[in-house]
Amino acid sequence: MKRILFLILIPILLLTVVACQSEEPRDKPLVMTTLFPYYDVTKTLAGDLVDVTMILPLGGDSHHYEPSPKQITAIKKADLIVFTGLEMEPWMKGILKNSSLSVLNLSEKITLEHHDDDHHHDHDHGHHHDHDDLNGFQRLWNTVKTWLGLDAHGEHDYDPHFWLDPIHAQIMVEEIAHALILLVPESEELILTRKDALNTSLSQLHLDYLNLFETHPSLHLMHAGHNAFSYFARRYNISYHTPYEGFTSDAEPKPQALAEMLRLMEKHNIRYLYAEVELNPLLAKAIQEQTGTEILYLYNAETISSNEMNQGLTFLDMMIHNFNQIKRGVILE
Repeated sequence: MKRILFLILIPILLLTVVACQSEEPRDKPLVMTTLFPYYDVTKTLAGDLVDVTMILPLGGDSHHYEPSPKQITAIKKADLIVFTGLEMEPWMKGILKNSSLSVLNLSEKITLEHHDDDHHHDHDHGHHHDHDDLNGFQRLWNTVKTWLGLDAHGEHDYDPHFWLDPIHAQIMVEEIAHALILLVPESEELILTRKDALNTSLSQLHLDYLNLFETHPSLHLMHAGHNAFSYFARRYNISYHTPYEGFTSDAEPKPQALAEMLRLMEKHNIRYLYAEVELNPLLAKAIQEQTGTEILYLYNAETISSNEMNQGLTFLDMMIHNFNQIKRGVILE
């Protein structure tokens, strides 16, 4: 009997010891972020002041990611969680329920565009729409639908790609810096210095785009990837064309929209086409075979591959790469 009791108690004691060890105080605060832009900005601003982990697996699909129970347990132990919003990461609702976790919900600082707010991808010159011009009732109704779960594909109806707009990216940097200062207030001056340096680079990038588009006001951004550049197109009031209406990486191209894009490419003798580094360029290559256009690759920056991470590629590197590719497109048009 004693032997049986001993055998039963050993696993329990071992589990207790492991649990106690895992709950030991950390040397640094732990920040967990959902997407690569937040991860990289946090790393840039905090350096070795905190430990930073990206929740989305390297090269993973952010639109369909669901954390495992083990991952949820790890996320709940973070000192700060940075995420897009409940529209993009609906699984955060369960983590935040009855929780006192410290979080930065970026959708509370930057309004995410709803699919109903932007039926057309063609942001023509002279027809600029500011986010604040959205109908007040529609904005309220979108919020109510999310609360009540009335959207059949609610999390897919919101565009998360605000970081591709350099101005919105600067807001993101400001908010992450503020959250980090609350976490490590003794390092406020250092964080602010790094924040200013990063936002100076993003501000310069914004000015570079303004200069580029001022000299080429009739630019058409032909994109054979998923609808990721609407914020960017709105910011610079450029004509953005994509056959995809949805914001997810597996959205289906609309035949009518594709036909219209091909018609415009022929009409304006456009010799380039954009695809995304992170996605299979199958559609872009099919269009290339038909039109003979050059494919230029842009980062949507939602995630990063393990090779790119090992090479030290940063969010700012991706943004500068995008500028150079768009500039190349301007030369070709």
